[in-house]
Amino acid sequence: MNGNTKILSLGVLLSAIIMGCSSSQQFDPVAPQDVNLSGTWLLNAEESDDPREQMDQMAQAGGGTRPSGGTRPSGGGGGGMRGGRGGMAGGTMDPERMRQTMDMVRQAVRRIDLQQGDSTITLIYNQGRSLLLHTDGRALKQELQAGARMEIKAGWKGKYFIVERKIDGGGKITEEYMIATDTDQLYVITRLEIDRMPQPLEFRRVYDAASES
Repeated sequence: MNGNTKILSLGVLLSAIIMGCSSSQQFDPVAPQDVNLSGTWLLNAEESDDPREQMDQMAQAGGGTRPSGGTRPSGGGGGGMRGGRGGMAGGTMDPERMRQTMDMVRQAVRRIDLQQGDSTITLIYNQGRSLLLHTDGRALKQELQAGARMEIKAGWKGKYFIVERKIDGGGKITEEYMIATDTDQLYVITRLEIDRMPQPLEFRRVYDAASES
């Protein structure tokens, strides 16, 4: 191998390493030591946003709005949802799948049982459906109605636990779980992104820790 070939091979290797790093997991696999989301959490409807009115307006007008007011509690630390519309599920938007996506966030989950492990998070919704997520960013694929497919990824960004759902032809849902340090409540901040919306719709739901019986 001559000198030019060695330089070329080294350049190709470095490029592969850089590309591999840029396409690897975008999450931290391990939670900060002082963060534990485990517990039974009950919806506080009075303190939660209700996005249904805005979503109905979106469905009628083909547009989107962002609810006003502060959605984030204090003590969140770094990380969280950032930026614009990067990472949107690609492909042509399908009206039926868009409705499926909106239905996923329209109704609030009234109870969340959350179990935090070293490398997993288990979410149990309303004492029924459960979802086991690995926090290293690996993809979980699910089949939805009408042949739609959904890809779920999860992991940590600072003190935020992030769950990303990309619906084939239906947009993207990002949920951000964190404990508000001033109230010890669980905040779930949801961001809905659909190509037809001029901007994402973001809202929060607030959960109180269930009292021990």
